[in-house]
Amino acid sequence: MLWVIFEVGIVFRKKVKKLFSEQKEIKSLSAYFDKLDLFSDRIAVVDHDGERSTTYRQFYENCKKVNAYLRKKGTGTEDTVAIHVPRGMEYMAIRVGVIMAGAAWVSLEDMMGPERIAFVKKDCNCKLDS
Repeated sequence: MLWVIFEVGIVFRKKVKKLFSEQKEIKSLSAYFDKLDLFSDRIAVVDHDGERSTTYRQFYENCKKVNAYLRKKGTGTEDTVAIHVPRGMEYMAIRVGVIMAGAAWVSLEDMMGPERIAFVKKDCNCKLDS
């Protein structure tokens, strides 16, 4: 069984596919990035402290880099990637890059503790850890 952990809790993957198929997710991302030329120089993401920001163009380029790296490592549909970085612009780019690769992501935080993190990685059968 493959489990996907979202910020709101644990959801069985078949239910996720039924409610929100990967194809629809990818199509909505494509629609988002199709409009990139209209907003390429506008601010897309601001870090939680407000000190750093990135434009839509820069954000898209960062997402593509993550996607390319994941594909180079053989990550794709039905794979799970653990995201273990502080929340911020990098976190968002990794998250979208994982979705672009067709994989699922699981968010890990230091406050979970090493035992819990190891359990989640094993339980989710994570292919990569960022």
